[in-house]
Amino acid sequence: IQTHFHNPAGQTPVDRTGVRLHVASRPRPLVQRSITIDLRPLSIPAKQERYFLTATSHLRVDPATRVDKVYVHAHLLAREMYVWLWRDGKKHEIYTEADWSFMHHYSLEQPIRLRAGDSLQQTCVYDSSSRNSTTRFGMGTETEMCRAYLDYSVPPNASDLVRKLRARWEGPLAPGANISTAVGPTPPGQAQGA
Repeated sequence: IQTHFHNPAGQTPVDRTGVRLHVASRPRPLVQRSITIDLRPLSIPAKQERYFLTATSHLRVDPATRVDKVYVHAHLLAREMYVWLWRDGKKHEIYTEADWSFMHHYSLEQPIRLRAGDSLQQTCVYDSSSRNSTTRFGMGTETEMCRAYLDYSVPPNASDLVRKLRARWEGPLAPGANISTAVGPTPPGQAQGA
C-alpha cells in the first residue's frame, strides 16, 4: 500500500488505512496482474499552457489477456490524461479525461481482449503557465509524473503482458487543439509501421 496525503493547510488528520484479505476456497480460473506505464524522464518547460508527453508501446500478449481496469496518475500540472489502444491502424479509447485532477481508477464497462500486434499509447497534457522553471519527474507534489496502471486478467499459467517502447515524443499544443487529431500513434514525420 502506498498512501499520499496532500495537506496544504497543515492539519493533523487521522489515517485508518487498512487491508482485508479474502482467501478463495479453490483456485480461480483467472488471476489479476498489473503493468505500469511510466513515462520518464520527464521535463516540462515553464510557461506552457498545454504541453504534452506521449509514448506508444508494442504489446506482447497471451491470447487470453483481458484488460479490466485503468489507473492514471500525475501531480499538480496535469490537466488531461489519455490511454489509447491502437489495433489495425485504428485508435480505441481506453481512458479519456479532458478535465483531470490527481488520480482516477476506471473499471472498463467492457473488458478489452488484447491481441498480437496491438499497441498502447499514453498521453498526458500539462499546464505549466504558473511555473517559472522546468518541472521534472519526481515523487513530490511539486514535481510531475505521467503514469498509467493497467489491471488485466489471465489464466494462472499465462505469460505476463510485456510492452516494448516504440516511440516517445513531447511538445506544445495549441490552445483548444483536439488531442485526438494532434497526437497520433507515432511522432510527426515517422511512418506508422516504423
